[in-house]
Amino acid sequence: MTRLLSPCGNRETLMAAIKAGADAVYFGVSGMNMRASARNFELSELDLISRICSEYSVIPFLTLNTIVFPGEEIRIKRILETAVSSGIHNIIAWDLSVVKMIRDFDLSLTVSTQAGCTNLESALMWEALGAKTIVFARELSLENITTIKNGLIDRGSSLNIECFAHGAMCVAISGRCFFSEHLYEKSGNRGECLQPCRRKYLATDMETGNQIAFDRHTIFSPKDLCTLPIVDRLIYAGIDILKIEGRNRDPYYVHTVTSCYRKAIDAVKVGNFTTDMKTSLMSEIEKVYSKGYHTGFYLGLPTSDDFSTIENNASKFKKLYVGRIEKYYSRINVFDLNAFSFDVTVGDHFIITGTTTGFLEGTIVSIENNENQSINIGKKGGLYGIRPSTDVKVRTGDKFFVLKEVKNVNFR
Repeated sequence: MTRLLSPCGNRETLMAAIKAGADAVYFGVSGMNMRASARNFELSELDLISRICSEYSVIPFLTLNTIVFPGEEIRIKRILETAVSSGIHNIIAWDLSVVKMIRDFDLSLTVSTQAGCTNLESALMWEALGAKTIVFARELSLENITTIKNGLIDRGSSLNIECFAHGAMCVAISGRCFFSEHLYEKSGNRGECLQPCRRKYLATDMETGNQIAFDRHTIFSPKDLCTLPIVDRLIYAGIDILKIEGRNRDPYYVHTVTSCYRKAIDAVKVGNFTTDMKTSLMSEIEKVYSKGYHTGFYLGLPTSDDFSTIENNASKFKKLYVGRIEKYYSRINVFDLNAFSFDVTVGDHFIITGTTTGFLEGTIVSIENNENQSINIGKKGGLYGIRPSTDVKVRTGDKFFVLKEVKNVNFR
């Protein structure tokens, strides 16, 4: 059965992924993964992650997929020792020094997409080195994947195939990009990418000084990968694990995307992945941050239409930080909200996140001011009693957001 692997960068996104139905989660620790700028976990938190995942029967994957330079092997070894003592046995890597240490510790190796595996013999070579799972290069089509999968079966291989199903796309596709390194000495291969590919550019003829006009200025910025409408085809191609990109994303993004793919995978399993369901799930997934969507290389080579025409968010919706929870009254399921950033309105779709709470969402049913009067709008700067549409268990300090539709945005 195809499993769903979701990203997390802190306890909030970890709980968001778990509550949304992830079969497994992947994460990095500070300093040694391809998202050095992300909200990574500290080494001391591995035991907590392991315990939370065990409680919810979710498999944790530790990511060590950066390039390793001389002298850093000692830190890698210390990380792996901590992983072993914490009960975390699945490691994502590709640097051969890390692969060797994974073998020495008798851990399970998932080969990162950074390895650029694009064919059967390469996959079998990695299996000979001890790999249990391999994340194929993003340049492969579904036809390519099916061919390799059938070849693995014919050769008696037990290697699991993992592929990206959703998330941001690098202009270099499977990594090894030096754009950020060249401009700012911040290497994407060390998890430090500043994403210069997302910016607007204007070309200049160096001989004449004439500026060259393009139909759009974001000429290096791909749209995000989204395979939700074709997830059944990915499953039928023999992919064992569908991976969601996004360790830099917030709990709302992680929960929404994970939930949509969970529903899609389950629907395919029972033969109920209908056109109406695809439309419904896409309407949900289009609410989260993106550069617009395309299907990557799965259905053929991307064209100019698969590059984004915008510099920021293509979604029609924006998540606004309203304020924080001050107190929760569990008996009546009401909480006090300090709305110091934005107004709140009856009917607003809200999102609550917190270190222990994780992720919650619902609709505002009623609002009361400090005189216990029912009101339709709570103005910015006030303290209000909020009754949600569903039972929630929130905590003092939890963050409160509302989701608002942005007018006049062309999503595609």
